[in-house]
Amino acid sequence: MLLKSLLPRHHKFRSFIKPDQNGTGSALMRCAREKAKQKAIEQGDPMLAAKIAGFQFRDIRPKAASEILDIGDASLLLGHSKQEITKRAYRRIGATAKPSK
Repeated sequence: MLLKSLLPRHHKFRSFIKPDQNGTGSALMRCAREKAKQKAIEQGDPMLAAKIAGFQFRDIRPKAASEILDIGDASLLLGHSKQEITKRAYRRIGATAKPSK
């Protein structure tokens, strides 16, 4: 909610923040994180500022696609028109190994 309040009302990332291929999403998130950290410092909350500074955004789409067994469901969830896109770009399913002992 704090990040949303820092973004301009007309900004395209306001309702759903998703980095694009050019990195502008990452730069936007870095800027918003810095503003949030500065705001916490101004409000006299250095603990919150430290937590904001240490926060990392991660893309969880590959994890979600790998944990869903049915590739069709995973593809639908990610909004892909073809299941091959989901298989190639997001599925991370490797071989299952038996314990050594």
